[in-house]
Amino acid sequence: MAWIGNVLFHSAKFAALPPGCPPPKQHLLDEHDPNALLSTNELASLTGFRPKTIRRWVSRRLLNYIRVGNRLRFRLASVELFLAQREVRK
Repeated sequence: MAWIGNVLFHSAKFAALPPGCPPPKQHLLDEHDPNALLSTNELASLTGFRPKTIRRWVSRRLLNYIRVGNRLRFRLASVELFLAQREVRK
């Protein structure tokens, strides 16, 4: 997710802000408790990735997770670290 001008680019989707509205100062993920446990669908809605992509990362052991019964939970801090390690800088 990145701001370019007043347009938020989020996983090939974008939403323009109304004219004169400054971009938010905090990243979307910064507003949540880093130790909160998120479900696959909650994580997908926060990051913009499809739930299937998140499950694929789990099956390939790329993304850390916590199993609660037969459900997957993700710590927000771990997800941010996972995404930061894959960020490409020029």
